[in-house]
Amino acid sequence: MGKQLGYDPDIFRGFGTYLTLSEYYQIVEGSIGGLRSNLDVQWHQSKFDIATSEAHKLIVDLNFFRIYTTNFDRWIEKAFEHWHKPFHKITNVNQIAESKPSVVDVIKFHGDFDQDESLVLTESNYFDRLEFEAPLDILLRADPRSLDS
Repeated sequence: MGKQLGYDPDIFRGFGTYLTLSEYYQIVEGSIGGLRSNLDVQWHQSKFDIATSEAHKLIVDLNFFRIYTTNFDRWIEKAFEHWHKPFHKITNVNQIAESKPSVVDVIKFHGDFDQDESLVLTESNYFDRLEFEAPLDILLRADPRSLDS
């Protein structure tokens, strides 16, 4: 973020938390798009081979009905794609209605790189998220399977 805004990264890091710095970034740049793009590129480098991740293989193989995650990266989706298992990504209320019983839902509480407006990257986003009253929160509370142990 610091580099993109013309600051020395070490000095910029000292100005606040990642949440406050990303809030500042959004104010200065007018959107979070550049930051999202940078994170997306850094986190999805081709040097990581999803086929070698035992954790991701288990996530796919355990046949969950729904996966609730705060990750906004694409690794869970990449795992389902790699092992040729259908999934349905949910980041907003409209996508809930498109859910199918035979397909795993990947519910992304902190948004997704495909939708800047869904991301929880700034301090304001984080505090809004803490209200736990978004449609995805209501879905979790209403999901009888989330109470099973």
